[in-house]
Amino acid sequence: MDKCPSCLTAFLNQNGCCPSCGYRSDGQFLPGNNQTRLVGQNNAEASRLPLEGGQPVIPPPVAPVSPVSPTASFSPANGVGSSGNPGYSGGASGQTGGAAGYYPPFPNGGGTGGDGTLPGKWYRNKKTLLMVIIGALAAIALVSGVAYAVSGSPKPKPTVASSPETTTTTPSVSETPTPEVTRVDLAETYAMGDATPVSHWKWRGGAMVTEINSPRDEYNKVDTDNPDYYFQVWVPQLKGQVADCVFSPTQSGEKMAEGGLTVTATYGDKPTVFAVYTILTKAVGTSPETVHLYAQELELPSCTAKPRIDLQTEPDNVVNDRQDYEYKIVGKSENKIAIAKTWTTQTDSDSATQRHMQVMSVTAGEKNASSLQETAGENSKVGVLSSVTNDAYMIVTDKRRVYSIDNNKVLLEMPLEIGDGNTQCDSWTGISGDLVLYRLSADKYVYACSGGLDDKHSLFHTYLVTASNGEVVPLPKILKLSENSSYPDGYYQQFKDGSLLVTSSDAIQAFHIDTDGKASEILDSAQWERLFHGSDSHFGDVNYLKNQFYAKTTDEVISVDLTGKSVDTFKLEPLVASGVDNTKLKWIGWVYKGKYSRESVVLTTGDNPGESKTTE
Repeated sequence: MDKCPSCLTAFLNQNGCCPSCGYRSDGQFLPGNNQTRLVGQNNAEASRLPLEGGQPVIPPPVAPVSPVSPTASFSPANGVGSSGNPGYSGGASGQTGGAAGYYPPFPNGGGTGGDGTLPGKWYRNKKTLLMVIIGALAAIALVSGVAYAVSGSPKPKPTVASSPETTTTTPSVSETPTPEVTRVDLAETYAMGDATPVSHWKWRGGAMVTEINSPRDEYNKVDTDNPDYYFQVWVPQLKGQVADCVFSPTQSGEKMAEGGLTVTATYGDKPTVFAVYTILTKAVGTSPETVHLYAQELELPSCTAKPRIDLQTEPDNVVNDRQDYEYKIVGKSENKIAIAKTWTTQTDSDSATQRHMQVMSVTAGEKNASSLQETAGENSKVGVLSSVTNDAYMIVTDKRRVYSIDNNKVLLEMPLEIGDGNTQCDSWTGISGDLVLYRLSADKYVYACSGGLDDKHSLFHTYLVTASNGEVVPLPKILKLSENSSYPDGYYQQFKDGSLLVTSSDAIQAFHIDTDGKASEILDSAQWERLFHGSDSHFGDVNYLKNQFYAKTTDEVISVDLTGKSVDTFKLEPLVASGVDNTKLKWIGWVYKGKYSRESVVLTTGDNPGESKTTE
């Protein structure tokens, strides 16, 4: 018998098998003496490598093993297992499961090391050890991945056993972005206890605010000295929601003054909402009542009021019938509101009075108010006027001076007497009304001398003002209107870019004034006259976000761009909520008239909300 070529310690028996190690003459081993080592994971059938001398024997392929189900934290990465589902060691590139792949025979026939210099036994043992280590690491990674998935802790960096050519990356988790809100529907009514007053939404700076109400009944059970005020507020940061507010201004020993509560807001992407009101301290004994003006910032959507901001009425806070103490909101910028206080005092003469005025600013997030301008004049010849350009206000004394709310500087000034003839603006015209000032650019303004904030003014009392040199040019000259014509009124509406649309149903003309102060006519009066042949035809509102305006012709409602091209038709006439600085808004309000004078408002970022709602 020959010696066993495997262990060299015994002779082969008559069946050609080694009684010591189980070696057979065909190169295999007897069952029970399988001297091989498993390589791989998940109990899959692995390559069998002889521990000692002789050529490696590669068994025939075995049926694939079903892959292990991935854990909850599994994320495929380039076809290779991640920390939640490690790939099988020895697997072919791209495999994530199934039976382990087989290592090829050693180089140089396995008799020597892989580089041809080291002993073959050393090479094989190192190779085997490496595969065992890889398998152990993969098993640890699997256990770690499961443990992290169960605990909810962040997963460690993936440790994957793969071929050197495989690049393992962790995919980024794609997050579905929150859809942008482009439409908000505001209800016709809101709750006030058991009552549901009509909303009557209006822009107040950068916020939409309902009409402010306080409960009343026929039995006068409500405390009129200390009322609660109910209203709703919408601002862009609330997206599709509104804030329900119940506000109680008074504290112990106080009562509300006449005039009630005013709610307004700054502009910007996240406007700050303020409540402004006048409080009277009650007369106690021989101490008369005193008057105080306060502002309070409202946190939304809770509508919780922050601490009071005192607008400093102490120097002249005695209340009587002759003082005529009043306040009004005269402007709003992106982080401030401006409030004007006015009152009168008696001079030495029994018939003469002196009018006092102080403009205060309140800044979002600050606890104290600041004084901007103060002035006084005899016989009430002093006024402070709010502006369509909301971050500016005008004081009329010896001149007309327009101030910035933000930096308290003079933006422009004009004389009391402007123009002559048909275009004359006399000394005190408009002093008791509101300022109509449209800022086309930093240097160009359109100023209407008379009228209120209803967007309609006499064209012959309107001027183009250049701030840098004080030049004042009558608007009819810019529009090339004849001064011998009648005195047409114009409807002024501003676009977000600052340019201005001037339409006149009297002159039946439409003009666009650009930011440089240059005017161009849109179509001509003859064509508009033919389009407006019907008795109900007229110019309509503007879409200030899209530089379009609307007109109701004889047979339809059309939308027109600034070149005079009709871009759309409508069954209903779009009514756009106004009374706001259009250059500072990213939203537009569409008003729908309903029954019993109710109005519903739809807010959009420029698109017409459609014609799903009908007027009745």
